[in-house]
Amino acid sequence: MKLKTFLALTLMGTLSATAQVTTDTVTTVENARRVVVTERDSVVNVEIFGNGTDPTFRYSYSKSVGKNSESVVRQNSDNWDFNILFGKKKKEQEKSNKWQKELGMFGLAMGWVSAPGMPDGLHSKMGKSAEFYFDILNLNFQRRHHALSIHTGFYTATLRHEGKQLRYGKNASHGLAPEAYPAGSDPKFSRLFLTTNYLGFSYRYVFRHEWFVGLRTNFHYAWRAKARSEYSLAGRDFMEKMKNIRTNRFSADIIGQVGKDVVGLYVKYNPCRILQDATGTDDSRRIAIGFTLGF
Repeated sequence: MKLKTFLALTLMGTLSATAQVTTDTVTTVENARRVVVTERDSVVNVEIFGNGTDPTFRYSYSKSVGKNSESVVRQNSDNWDFNILFGKKKKEQEKSNKWQKELGMFGLAMGWVSAPGMPDGLHSKMGKSAEFYFDILNLNFQRRHHALSIHTGFYTATLRHEGKQLRYGKNASHGLAPEAYPAGSDPKFSRLFLTTNYLGFSYRYVFRHEWFVGLRTNFHYAWRAKARSEYSLAGRDFMEKMKNIRTNRFSADIIGQVGKDVVGLYVKYNPCRILQDATGTDDSRRIAIGFTLGF
């Protein structure tokens, strides 16, 4: 089948300190029999073999391009539509309608966390309780203003409360549970340390000038927990540690984000309980606010 081909190659010349030179090369070939476009080692080559009147006709054109260049060849029905762009900038590539994949490393989120539903006397102080997310690997998909990502990493949190009645402890089955201080003691504080691994999924909409809003969820697997309490009794200071405390192994959180480029703010809600075997009105769901960096 004969092909009707219009080939337009526009070359933008070099810009020196004294002058700018622009060279245009336009070649029209009707009823081309075969067209070959190759790209190798930053060189684009176009070859046309045969036309409507001369089967021995041959046209060849080569152009050296930079690393950020892109060559596109589209076929529409029986016609070839060439769109060979030399020196295309990265920002122009980001406007492509195709999904672009990118593998990223390292992201950080840090904030203040609270568990307002803890049992009475065991409420954590948000100003003295902190959490950290560490993204290790990210797989990102971006298409124009839309970005989808898969994240993996680990999470750690420290909840501190200064109640005078209860502290973080464990029950007979090593589950995290409220525990009373020794009789006659003067409590100082109690801390709970949590560590998990997580798999996260996020969506982000990017506006002009790199501003964005996003929504993210993380699925956690808790590896371990430990607690530490400090108090005074009979004029002496005591510090007690409890390790290998079992918590809920699986949990999930929801995070809303807003920011610019790689810096942002986040608000988090975790609807899952921390305490595994506690009795009574346990409702240890967590809320948090904080900052993000490449997260």
